[in-house]
Amino acid sequence: MDGTQWDSPKYAALHDVAAQRPQTSRLSSSSAADTEANATEQIYTGMERLLVDIRDLMETSIRTTERLLANVHDLMETKVRTEVRLRRDEEENRRMMTQWVVAAKVIDRIFFILITLFFIGGTTGFVVLFRLLSDSSEPQ
Repeated sequence: MDGTQWDSPKYAALHDVAAQRPQTSRLSSSSAADTEANATEQIYTGMERLLVDIRDLMETSIRTTERLLANVHDLMETKVRTEVRLRRDEEENRRMMTQWVVAAKVIDRIFFILITLFFIGGTTGFVVLFRLLSDSSEPQ
């Protein structure tokens, strides 16, 4: 992340708190004033460290979020490619099934015709044999 993000109005209040640190003088005459000044200095130093830690944490969080979003994007691309491939395979299977259905209909029709011819031929042969045998069995 560049430094310009932290200069935005969103983070101005954090910078204002750090900038309002009172300047303490080392030439104070009383020890109570020195103790108060040191305590105030420590508080503001702690606040500055806290602001730096917060900024570092936010930058780390943003980098982590960007990595996660990149991973999600990669997963979505993989999903789209997989769906396209599955759709293409499904369409190819559908075409192949249609071709096999046509082939099955042709074979079915051929066998229907053959069985019909055998049935008619067998029936005709049976009738002819019956006639021939019945004619030869009659006394003359």
